[in-house]
Amino acid sequence: MNSIKRNQRFPSSEIPGGLEAKETPQFVTFGFDDNKSLSELEWIYEFSSTRRNYDGSPITFSFYNSNIDKENIFIWKKLSNQGHEIGNHSFSHCPGHKTCWEKSPIEYSSLMDTEDWIEEISKTENIIKNSGLEKNKIFGFRTPFLCYTDDTLQAINKLGYEYDCSIEEGHEEDMDGSNYVWPYTLDSGSPGDRALFSYISGRKPLDNYPGLWELPVYLLVIPDDDLSELYQFRKGLQRKIGIVKPYVQENNWKITGFDYNLFYTDNGAPLLDSDEVLAVWKYNLDLRLYGNKVPLMIGAHSQEYYSSERRGIIERFVDHVLSIPQVQIKNQYQILEWIKSPTAVKPTKKNYKMVQNC
Repeated sequence: MNSIKRNQRFPSSEIPGGLEAKETPQFVTFGFDDNKSLSELEWIYEFSSTRRNYDGSPITFSFYNSNIDKENIFIWKKLSNQGHEIGNHSFSHCPGHKTCWEKSPIEYSSLMDTEDWIEEISKTENIIKNSGLEKNKIFGFRTPFLCYTDDTLQAINKLGYEYDCSIEEGHEEDMDGSNYVWPYTLDSGSPGDRALFSYISGRKPLDNYPGLWELPVYLLVIPDDDLSELYQFRKGLQRKIGIVKPYVQENNWKITGFDYNLFYTDNGAPLLDSDEVLAVWKYNLDLRLYGNKVPLMIGAHSQEYYSSERRGIIERFVDHVLSIPQVQIKNQYQILEWIKSPTAVKPTKKNYKMVQNC
């Protein structure tokens, strides 16, 4: 069990430490789930080693792993030594039930009790810890399919994890991507959980978990046609999504903040192309930069970056991010460390115009 000194921060759109937006760094990161394919992981390692933040520090990502292939341990050592965060995503990605694929993620996650979750999480934790990785602390957990219950959080609490990153934030009507709540501790539950599940009959809000941090999965906002020229996408982007995912329109054009939700329809058919995905990410970065600087933490799946076109989306976006003053690409644990002890950055004299074309 990890021994963790915990802090407290209630959900708020206010910037930590009482800082003003102009003196607050804009953090961006990718949190990669699953991570079974070696070639994509080697690409991320090589690609990220060639980029630096404006202060010269390396760019780093977070990796939430399921049932790590022991033959690929060497790539995890390389990623860890490069400064990337290694996290936990359960062992089987289909927790605890041989017939779970016959059920929906919500159904099977509801069947898991605390001890089931502890077993699932511990299996992957032990592989990571016994692999010889230099950084043997595992700070963060993300549940498969973002399906969690109180039993999930009780398990990671008992195992001494410092944060969870499974709860969506931004479903409230007044949340627009520029004013999302910053990461918070679950001392008073989760506003995102209450907003998302308020309509589910018999489902009570999460309990309180003092000191356990939540680094949310922030919803991505889909830009409308008036912004097509600025962000270089074909008109009709919202309509394209709304036809196959009508609930996105009902939710003020906000969608789960993962690459998969942009790449595919709910039935697994192709959805957005590379320029459209890039436009969504750029737009949401600008919402942060002209808002309260809440971190842009994009959920991703490393195995989805199997082609030069797919890889080009991340490469183009990262290069765009690194061209903007005060923006830093850090892993989620590094972002959390800043939130707990926020420090101001000097306002830059260089102006940033909304959307710099890559």
